[in-house]
Amino acid sequence: IACNASDYKPTIVAFDLAKETFCEVPPPSLAGDMLVCSRLAAVSGYLCMYHTHDIYDYQVDRPAVKENIDLWVMKEYGIRESWIRFAVNSLGASLDFSPLCMLGQDQLVMLKDYEELIMCDLKEGTFKDIVVHGIPKKRILPTNFVESLVSPRWHL
Repeated sequence: IACNASDYKPTIVAFDLAKETFCEVPPPSLAGDMLVCSRLAAVSGYLCMYHTHDIYDYQVDRPAVKENIDLWVMKEYGIRESWIRFAVNSLGASLDFSPLCMLGQDQLVMLKDYEELIMCDLKEGTFKDIVVHGIPKKRILPTNFVESLVSPRWHL
């Protein structure tokens, strides 16, 4: 995510490997300041943009802060109209979220605060903790596997 040099509006910049040139990828139609606060990820072969925002709950004795996630998935690369928005509500106070992978069409596995796995139901807008029996909750360090034709051996 970068700012356009001519009007300083935020945009998504990509590098086209075939043409060896930079190009702009049309972001979803949303307020520009939201794009600046967003992060990008590749999930199951799709470009995703996501950001968290606070919701204040004044229905309790003390105002409570809840984190909500807006997730945008570009279903057809390069086509602005193909962005689909999902919202996941009431995640509680948190520091960070990172999408890891999709389970089918409607479930997204995310890493919460760098140590917990959660599964978000994108249709329902809800989430639940993922428990791996035998592994303490705060001891999970997941990573994504990315196929590559580059040899893992380094030649100097």
